[in-house]
Amino acid sequence: MATPTNYNYKQFIGYLDNLVASRDTSYRDAALKVGLEHGTISRLRNKRQVPRRDTCILLAEALASDPNEMLQMAGYKPLAILDPSLVDPADFPSDIKEFAASLKKIPFERRRALFSAFQVMAKADFE
Repeated sequence: MATPTNYNYKQFIGYLDNLVASRDTSYRDAALKVGLEHGTISRLRNKRQVPRRDTCILLAEALASDPNEMLQMAGYKPLAILDPSLVDPADFPSDIKEFAASLKKIPFERRRALFSAFQVMAKADFE
């Protein structure tokens, strides 16, 4: 698994603290919203763990922020796939468009569970 190239603890935690405060939420609520253990957040905040890329993306989702900005604050390079300006849905095959439209109707928590199951089922296809 990739690790950040230039992780700056103070910068990352400062960024997270500002997001949490501006969203009028708590770290615990943010973690629960996306299925992260509160212990993960605690380890990040107490310098016992460097944030993983997937953790950054989940935190960005929980705090309604730009996932690429979160990744950069954690020392990772941004991911083109997370930049909506680089994706033209008109280029998607019709079955993908239909699938995406269906997914939008599913509540967030259920969608996360389905995505996790999909990753397990399709793991060999991604290797």
